[in-house]
Amino acid sequence: MKSKSQHKLGPQTQAIHGGEPNRRGVNGPIVTEIIRSSTFTFSSTEEMKLWAEGKNKAYIYTRYGNPTLSVAEKKIAALEGAEAAVVTASGMAAISSALLAALRAGDEVITTAQTYGGTYRLMRDVFPNMGITVRQVGTDLAGIEDLVTPRSKVLYIETPTNPTLRVVDIHKAVAFAKKHKLVSIIDNTFATPVLQNPIALGYDMVVHSATKALAGHSDIIAGVAVGNSNWMERVRHMIIYLGGSMDPGAAYLLIRGVKTLGVRVERQCENAMAVAKFLEKHPKVERVHYPGLKSHEDHKLARKQMRGFGGMLAFDMKGGLPAARRFCDRVRLFLLAASLGGVESLVILPIYSSHYNMTIEELRRAGFQFMRALRVLGIIMRGNVERYVVLGANGLQFFLQADGDALGVQNVGFRKNQCKRVRRKTVDRIGRTQLARHRLRGVAPGFRAGVILRGRGYGLGFHEQDRERLLHGHSPPEFHG
Repeated sequence: MKSKSQHKLGPQTQAIHGGEPNRRGVNGPIVTEIIRSSTFTFSSTEEMKLWAEGKNKAYIYTRYGNPTLSVAEKKIAALEGAEAAVVTASGMAAISSALLAALRAGDEVITTAQTYGGTYRLMRDVFPNMGITVRQVGTDLAGIEDLVTPRSKVLYIETPTNPTLRVVDIHKAVAFAKKHKLVSIIDNTFATPVLQNPIALGYDMVVHSATKALAGHSDIIAGVAVGNSNWMERVRHMIIYLGGSMDPGAAYLLIRGVKTLGVRVERQCENAMAVAKFLEKHPKVERVHYPGLKSHEDHKLARKQMRGFGGMLAFDMKGGLPAARRFCDRVRLFLLAASLGGVESLVILPIYSSHYNMTIEELRRAGFQFMRALRVLGIIMRGNVERYVVLGANGLQFFLQADGDALGVQNVGFRKNQCKRVRRKTVDRIGRTQLARHRLRGVAPGFRAGVILRGRGYGLGFHEQDRERLLHGHSPPEFHG
């Protein structure tokens, strides 16, 4: 007889064992098999007839379902606390299929104005041609009651939002949806099931870009929708009809990634907080958007409804778009690339990626900040699992290295008492930079550091034992070249 504790597994245990078949016995593999077959056999026409009548759950064709996909679906459903899930070929396939499962011509959807750019353009450019009306509300949900009409069918929210990290009150939103008998759908990509579980609050469907934190290695495109069995059956039909089915190889990589989700998110949250605190004090930064900071307008709400603040942050630079572009063009350790949730640290300008092809007014509604002739500000950072950029290095590689805009520091592997003067030699563990002769001045007491020269920029190396000082609010030392 199974004990109660065996039935109630923790989230990290669910991530590893959820959805998996019984692995006990002789010669059993401990990882999920990749079933690459496009089609599956029946033993008789009678079995095929039963499948056609919906009386058995046999596999017939991978667009309809596949054993590898089923493991991924059950695992993510267990993590979200849902009855069922449907994996898809991309995050947008999950989002569009969930919405279309609940909407038809003549219906209206109420959505937060701040959403992922792909979701926004779907609602702006595609839904009107399908006869679906979109009504927008702010992240504070002010005036949302005024948007309800007899044709309102769906409430769609995203929290934290992309890219400005605003937080929507998920309790208030689902209560509104229930009051007006709306289907409630939430994009949980930024939070992940590790930090919040909307299904437990009564949401009908949760969607993810599984490309991001769930898979976690920047090597697949994937999506998932979760909810009760009835809604997931409707979503699956959308996938079957529109063709957004996942490949079994991608499903295998998604299963592998989910198994480390908990430890990756924990590290990303820790790193993002350290970087956010550092940026908040930097003279070249206008504003930092991270709900873990007390200065964030939704900090109290985030503390109330989330178990952590996530691995994403955005910040506005003084000097407008030219300064933001110059900074992004000069990063060294961070990579200039879209997406998020992988083990790499990324930096991007959302107006050239997720939020391209949007008007100034649309960008304003999406939460973008402007100054000086409406120059767009905003750099979005995708935190990684490295220990302030590189996990396991001798010393601490902290934040970014940008020529002329050095907002961060770079570990160069110095030993104690070797930092006063360094002569020409290769010290960069990334293997890119030759150290020119230079000297360090103005190092704060208690920090061991060295300066490297990269073009016109500087990097500052801290040892791992200085990490606690950074985490507790001590600024990095001043440095000059």
